[in-house]
Amino acid sequence: MAVGYLVSLGSDLSAWNGDTIALTQTTFTPVRALGTDTATVGSGTWSVTGVLSDGTQVTNQILGGTYQTDSAGNLYFVPDVSMTSITSATVGTSPIYNGPTTLQQGNSFSNIMTGGTTPNTLDGLGGNDSLLGSSDFLPGGGDDRDVLNGGAGNDTLRGGNGNDRLTGGTGNDSLQGGAGADIADYSGATSGVNITLPSGGAAQTLTNTQTGGMGQDTLQGMDGLIGSAFADTLIGYDGHGTDPDGNTYTNHLDGGAGNDYIDGKTGGDYLFGGSGDDTVIGGLANGTQIGAYDDQIFGGDGNDVLYGDDTLGTDPGGGNDLIQGGAGNDSIIAGAGNDLVFGDADNDTIRGGAGNDTIYGGTGNDSLFGDAGNDVIHGGDGADTIQSGLGDDLVHGGAGGDHITNEGGRDTIYGEAGNDTILSGGSGAAYGGDGDDELQVAPGGSATLFGDAGNDRMIGHDTTNDLMYGGDGDDGMVGNGGDDSLYGDAGNDTINGFSGNDFLYGGSGNDLIGGGIGNDSIEGGTGDDTLYGDSYLGPDTVSGGDDTIRGDEGNDLIYGGAGQDLIYGGADNDTIHGGDGNDTLHGDAGNDSILGGAGNDSILGGAGNDYIEGGTGRDTIDGGAGNDVISGGAPGADDNQADMLTGGEGFDTFIAGNGDTILDFNTGAGQNISDNSQTNNDFVNLSGYYNTQNLAIYNAWAQANGQKVYATPLGWLRGDQSDGVLNDISTGHGFGQNFTFTIQTNGTQTAGNNLTWDNTSVVCFGSDALIETQNGPVPAGKLQVGDLVRTQDAGLQPIRWIGKRSLDEAALSEAARLRPIRIRAGALGDGLPSSDLIVSPQHRMLVRSKITRRMFGCDEVLIAAKQLLQIDGIEVAEDLTGVTYVHFLFDAHQIVFANGAASESMHTGEQALKSIGPSAVAEIHELFPELRNDERQTARLVVQGRTARKLAERHSINRKCLVS
Repeated sequence: MAVGYLVSLGSDLSAWNGDTIALTQTTFTPVRALGTDTATVGSGTWSVTGVLSDGTQVTNQILGGTYQTDSAGNLYFVPDVSMTSITSATVGTSPIYNGPTTLQQGNSFSNIMTGGTTPNTLDGLGGNDSLLGSSDFLPGGGDDRDVLNGGAGNDTLRGGNGNDRLTGGTGNDSLQGGAGADIADYSGATSGVNITLPSGGAAQTLTNTQTGGMGQDTLQGMDGLIGSAFADTLIGYDGHGTDPDGNTYTNHLDGGAGNDYIDGKTGGDYLFGGSGDDTVIGGLANGTQIGAYDDQIFGGDGNDVLYGDDTLGTDPGGGNDLIQGGAGNDSIIAGAGNDLVFGDADNDTIRGGAGNDTIYGGTGNDSLFGDAGNDVIHGGDGADTIQSGLGDDLVHGGAGGDHITNEGGRDTIYGEAGNDTILSGGSGAAYGGDGDDELQVAPGGSATLFGDAGNDRMIGHDTTNDLMYGGDGDDGMVGNGGDDSLYGDAGNDTINGFSGNDFLYGGSGNDLIGGGIGNDSIEGGTGDDTLYGDSYLGPDTVSGGDDTIRGDEGNDLIYGGAGQDLIYGGADNDTIHGGDGNDTLHGDAGNDSILGGAGNDSILGGAGNDYIEGGTGRDTIDGGAGNDVISGGAPGADDNQADMLTGGEGFDTFIAGNGDTILDFNTGAGQNISDNSQTNNDFVNLSGYYNTQNLAIYNAWAQANGQKVYATPLGWLRGDQSDGVLNDISTGHGFGQNFTFTIQTNGTQTAGNNLTWDNTSVVCFGSDALIETQNGPVPAGKLQVGDLVRTQDAGLQPIRWIGKRSLDEAALSEAARLRPIRIRAGALGDGLPSSDLIVSPQHRMLVRSKITRRMFGCDEVLIAAKQLLQIDGIEVAEDLTGVTYVHFLFDAHQIVFANGAASESMHTGEQALKSIGPSAVAEIHELFPELRNDERQTARLVVQGRTARKLAERHSINRKCLVS
């Protein structure tokens, strides 16, 4: 070990004035110096300022010592006198040596040698040497990696064994490579270099033009070239060699700066385009490799054209290449073999060629082609265009809106971030990833499509059975032809199977699903879905097929379309249209609306208050649990529908249709069917058939033919029911149409005396009641639609609809509960009414008093006239032999004035509408379509039953007026 100060040499590799040493001493291991048997290079002096080891302070003291080297070739100054510290030092005597005429050899370590200004011979021997000459002979020596620089003059550079780098410099130099991969360096040329290396190490003499102004050099045994900063042409040789370490090598071509043309020829080459717009051709490997790859090609900066194989425009075969485009818009053709290709920055075009390639597009909008083989392709950032080619490929689109095509094979494609377009012409799977993607199965394709996140658009193909999963987002899915399976998953999806026997599942969200042509199976999943067995795009011109549709949870809208469909509404309030065909429809739980449409349908409403209409055909309907409204078809139509209607549990309302049968008419569930209650029995509205007008027609026929004549429509209805079938309305009895209807209870004939008026509620005035209008009091029977009537809350309001019903003595005898109520003048208090007022029993009068305030917390309430009979002056009008009731509607329930007394207009509650006949209901619904689904609010609180009678009793006991 020795202690010295590290010397920083200049470019001449000698200690001259201006060179420096470290001010802190270093311990090092001396090694044999150049051309000697000792570590000492020479001696010299330094002028130092510092402290000697004995503590003496010295300033600019000339201090002698020796120069020695270590194993790394570093030079140290070892002073003769030990120093404690040095604060400054300059070279005293120089140089160490000034280039002897011949410095024969170095050592086995890494030597740095310079020839000086006179001709020299520098031999590095072993080690990685750096030899700098000037008109010198520079043999690299040894078996290691030497750097030889001829400098100015006519030099001879011999690399020897090892992978050497030879720079002739200016002058007519001779560069001899020797064993190993040797490189001729022309990076200092002043113009473009144009050199083709000969095969087999043959010698060649170059012109000054070929060397780019570096002289007429002779090259022999060179394996690589380093070009200039200009447009070079560097062409390698065919074949390969082996270095002393046993590694196979061939050409190493580096274009450097400029727009270069580089061709490695056959063999496994290292090719570097460098900066500039380069063209680089790798060539065939011929079975050789450099490490894990055959050719290694690096484009560097600029818009490069890089070829992994040997010829332009053809792909005859090739090796496993490593190609890196670098910055710029590169064009890379990897050729045959299992290539690893990096496009790097900017907009690259890459073709993998045959073989199992791995391609990275890098940043920029790249165009990537896998070609044949099982490729792995990464688009990277940017809007890339990727065609996987043939083979079973793995594709990652990366960030950006990519366009990816599977051209065949079992590919796995990930669109990843961005709004991607994926076209799959093979099998495998395609995943859209984040963004609003479009995924499509191309002709011949059979891939499984996954939309993943985003609002995706997914399209199947006509000839394949497609499988798609929409994933999150509001997706649009089209199966086209084939037996497709489409899953919308989360989000409000739109799904259309089109042709084929499809399975369509909406998943969560409010989905729109159409099965199209074929026998489809459809499930809405959770959410308020709209489901069509056929297409939701419009009416089909051909059969939609026999579909199975399940609404599942949510308020679904379901259309079966053509074909014999099986539909389940699922939980919640569904609307189901069976469409054409003999359908089986299940409302399941919830308040469902079910329309069978054409065909002989089987309908089960399930739990809930359902509305069921069979449509045309011979339908079988069961309302299930709940208070259902059931219609076999259009009531009164002479179409021989012969529907079978079952209400099920609950109090159901039936709409009579020609030929229909009710199988379970509930006539009270143990309650009195004449108890004036409208809530404890089933209801069928036959008033459109059995009324006074039709009774007159029937009685005329009966009298002429010696048959029984009836006094009332109810008596006629009961008589007609005696044989179990209502069929008196017929063309043979003088009617314009035939009507038959069967009513059964628990499967047997319903007794005629169990058919009552208990389900009729008429809210109306007597025809002589004076109604206050814009033109003063007008008899109710004289009012017309459009007349302006004075209301308590809204001023003058136009009448929107008027209805009348007359009851003769026989009818009143049959239904005593319909007898009118007379309210005598002043019976309500304060001179109200001004004269006797005739109203129906259910007609509500306004009561206003302190008692109402105490009982109900409000000043005014409405009470049916029949509940006021204990009040003096209010009584049943037993003396009347007939009455005509008038009822009229406004846009809202109103308080009007009859004979000066405040009372209600018609209130369109459910039972009130039942009482006026189907034609009147249809007319009212046309005027007030909102009444189909909702009951109007009353103008005041309505007090009913025992509470109403209690209110009247308190007024009577306390002798208080009802209106004060």
